[in-house]
Amino acid sequence: MVAVSYSDNDLWTKEQFEKLFWIEVAKRKAKIKEPDGVRQLNALVEQINVFFDVEGRELEEPVEDGAYAVLRAVEFDLSFAGRGAEPEQISLLEQARFRFESDVHNVESLLSYHRGFSLADFSLETDLRVLSEFWTFISSTRGRIHLGTETSQFSTHGEARYKAWSDDCDALVDTPVQTITTLSWPVSVPNIVHNHRFFCGTTDEYEVAVDTTTLESQVVLAFDLNQPLPPMHLIEGRLRSAYELARAHRNWEMLNSGQVPEDLLNPKEKKSSFDVHRLLSMKPDEHRLMKGPASPGPLIVGLHCWDLKMNEKLSDTAACRKAVEELFDAQDEESFESRVRRAKHALSKVVRPLIEDYDPDQLPWLNWSS
Repeated sequence: MVAVSYSDNDLWTKEQFEKLFWIEVAKRKAKIKEPDGVRQLNALVEQINVFFDVEGRELEEPVEDGAYAVLRAVEFDLSFAGRGAEPEQISLLEQARFRFESDVHNVESLLSYHRGFSLADFSLETDLRVLSEFWTFISSTRGRIHLGTETSQFSTHGEARYKAWSDDCDALVDTPVQTITTLSWPVSVPNIVHNHRFFCGTTDEYEVAVDTTTLESQVVLAFDLNQPLPPMHLIEGRLRSAYELARAHRNWEMLNSGQVPEDLLNPKEKKSSFDVHRLLSMKPDEHRLMKGPASPGPLIVGLHCWDLKMNEKLSDTAACRKAVEELFDAQDEESFESRVRRAKHALSKVVRPLIEDYDPDQLPWLNWSS
């Protein structure tokens, strides 16, 4: 078997898919084994959303992702100070936290298959049709040419180059400009939660003071003295991730404003521009679901077949036929029946065993040695 050559940018995208598919499998296992916990989590999210709709109706700017923020704040004892929100929004978030804190802990006690992820990420629903379109584009010749990722397999982050077309219509422009084209994920990728919890963040996100002096442009690491010290490799990984995430966020803001960050154009060290965005939490050889460049296709199709079968009480064949109709272009050269056969295989041989056999202990990051 010929080894696949991945660019660093590919590996970052591959990592995101790995985490996303694991949580999709975990959520479906929870629906089978812990249906009451899943129902209560969904109901709680709806209650929190209603709270923000009603109590926040007088705010000039609504609170964004309020339910997600409250779930994370309660589960991990986080502050809202780093959200960059207005005082009125912070106040409303604190009110919601106080009101729903016991409900969040109650729901958490009903769920076990969310271990390795946050309740907030577990509460989100992924639109598989949107994910399918996204995957098809970034792995296609057209998508790779548009993004400037021709030397990669399926990256969402292009290399610095001179762009000679308009994003609006793909028409050529008179004056090419040097730019980096990136594509945002249309679905939420979960954060991983390992067994060794400690705080690591930056002053870009949180307000931190030492002896009444507010810190700026700092990475902050904090341990609970009542708990064992986490493994050094995890500490180093979290420090690097926090640092690189903050740098990536700053560079992303520059990219959105039309500027190319100096880090990307003239790196001080011999390293790829991807190093600014490299937030890998797993080694590539720990990827179990993203086994190769073609892995997302069967997983997306199989998951969609599973959902149609479970939610609409369809047979395997009916679910697979409907999934193909919903996910693929009817004008595609590949025959409909051929796609249905592949969908059946994805459901029965790929997705069903993953869901039925799933246990959180399979997650690579829950098996990191201490």
